[in-house]
Amino acid sequence: TRVISPALRRALELRDQGCAHPGCRMPARFCDAHHITHWAQGGQTTLANLRLLCRHHHRQAHHHQPYPRKE
Repeated sequence: TRVISPALRRALELRDQGCAHPGCRMPARFCDAHHITHWAQGGQTTLANLRLLCRHHHRQAHHHQPYPRKE
């Protein structure tokens, strides 16, 4: 399933703290959970395959823009 459980969402928010795009300061509560390997392409709904992205960066990710990672 691609649905993110409340427990998984909490774990994602604790890990990422907000948008995972470098330099973005959008708080977690305003972010979407994004599958790094898209669900439609076989990506799993697991903490390892999810990142929080704000609406703007989530749209960019789905338009095949490179996905930088916070270090």
